[in-house]
Amino acid sequence: MRKPLDFDELAARVYALLRRRADRPQAVHVHGGLTLDPAAHEASKDGNPLLLTPREFAILEALMEETTRAISRTELSKLLYGQGPDPESNTIQVYVNSLPQKIGEDKIITLRGLGYRLKMT
Repeated sequence: MRKPLDFDELAARVYALLRRRADRPQAVHVHGGLTLDPAAHEASKDGNPLLLTPREFAILEALMEETTRAISRTELSKLLYGQGPDPESNTIQVYVNSLPQKIGEDKIITLRGLGYRLKMT
């Protein structure tokens, strides 16, 4: 979009993007014993429901969508907060460290300097 911004056009574009996203069916992700249904906002491990915070759910969804590559801390921060990470902040690390207690201690692998990914099953 060009400056000066036309807020009516901006709103129309945002609504169009949201509509496209809503029309797209969201697949249920399955990885090992984990199942994640983004449409229903439900997660389970071996058939037992998991109680995840919205940010834990978003991180797990990102990791389950990209099981073959590492997701960097910057990518996770943009996903959760819409901006790059604050160098002083360790919130992403806190959420990533709390997930293994809920999904299994050996499920998330930290790749030093690269990010995080789910363990291949």
